[in-house]
Amino acid sequence: MGLRALLGKVRRRPTGAAASAPPPQGPPLHERRYTDGVRHFEAGELDEALAAFSEFLIIIGRGAWVAAETPPYGLPNIRSYRDFEGAFQALLDESSRKWSSLHEPFPRFLKAVEVGGASIAGKRLLFLLPQYIMNSKRFIEADFKDHLLESAANAGAEVDVFHTDRCSYPGPGFDAELARTELEHLAAKVEAFRPDIVVFDGNYVPSQESLNPAYLQELKSRHGFRLIVFIGDAWGSHWVPAGDRWGEVSDVIFHFAPETPLEKEGKFPAKLCWSGYPVNERNFYPGDAKSLDISFVGTYVSRLRPFWLAIALQVANELKLSHRLLPHKREAQVALTMDEYAAVLRQSRMVLNFSTRLEPLKMMTGRTWQAMTSGVLLLEEENIYIAAYFVPFVHYIPFSNRNELAYAVRFFSLHPEWASRIGEAASAFCKEHYSSAAIWSRLVDAAYRG
Repeated sequence: MGLRALLGKVRRRPTGAAASAPPPQGPPLHERRYTDGVRHFEAGELDEALAAFSEFLIIIGRGAWVAAETPPYGLPNIRSYRDFEGAFQALLDESSRKWSSLHEPFPRFLKAVEVGGASIAGKRLLFLLPQYIMNSKRFIEADFKDHLLESAANAGAEVDVFHTDRCSYPGPGFDAELARTELEHLAAKVEAFRPDIVVFDGNYVPSQESLNPAYLQELKSRHGFRLIVFIGDAWGSHWVPAGDRWGEVSDVIFHFAPETPLEKEGKFPAKLCWSGYPVNERNFYPGDAKSLDISFVGTYVSRLRPFWLAIALQVANELKLSHRLLPHKREAQVALTMDEYAAVLRQSRMVLNFSTRLEPLKMMTGRTWQAMTSGVLLLEEENIYIAAYFVPFVHYIPFSNRNELAYAVRFFSLHPEWASRIGEAASAFCKEHYSSAAIWSRLVDAAYRG
């Protein structure tokens, strides 16, 4: 079904007796079309999935994402998609020239903060992290340990971990008695390890029975360590309560969300430390053997992911690309381990990433940092956050509608030299500005200044 026909179908209004009939029961039309899209996507019926998703997007006022002549994001002097196709390579050349000769545009993160600090070699860091994803019905490995603990070890710290699965994330099924026993074990762990700094996952609002500020304050007073809370989901106002609770005891609130609502709405703006996201360079590094043209390994339940993935799969099938596009549900227990996932990413020429979580909320994910540290061309759904750290069309390729994503996959499949050039630029930039050593030195400096 064409765009004009879809628009006519959505705008048509009933007349006569039908107009006075009671509205049908059940989910609204846009939700039914979205559900249809997911159903067809899961069945591998990509044309049908895209037709349903297109109607869904038109109904909610996002028809530009599927229109044939939508101008590209961020390029106001190019007035049509056809012009964009003709000018794309010139755009890449000009973006590369400006960055190489003038360092323009310079990422605002690097303008705003002093990167790096004293070496953390020899510092003792204890990490309080869940071992498994907390909202999964099955045991699927969380990535906190690989990002946080392993990157700190790479920076020279002496590290250890206490898994908090039984004493964090209060909610249905939380066992207060078991949590109490775990907190006793944690106190013994702190006593034995004697950390200089404790780093913990604070992506939830604590209860009296869970790991909580009062408990940590008592340990902190007894042992004299500094405390860093990591709130990786600091993208919306709904995370302000978590920041306010953990800010009561923490020396640093570590986040990577530019202009997070915690700055204006939270109680502890002085404790916020905006940072790059640490990556375990022993897992994510430029690989020589490229056996995959394009990959995505992750969940597809975030709102727009099945739409973007259907486009990528359609183009990959059309061009007979080697791909590993493995969307999954967390409860399906098909997620790869971190080592397996890192291997897939290193073997890829292109990696997809999607920033929309619940429309219109967008966010960066760890995959952004992993791909660029690994020197893989990142095709990233447009968002304002990634441009705070990296330069579009120099370090990554943004897309904001159906045609841009399809064109990017085709272009870089036919021009692998450009894919390599952008991936190498991203890897070099990460090594210079966002290494584990630079990130952790700055965080530890902030903890002691606080």
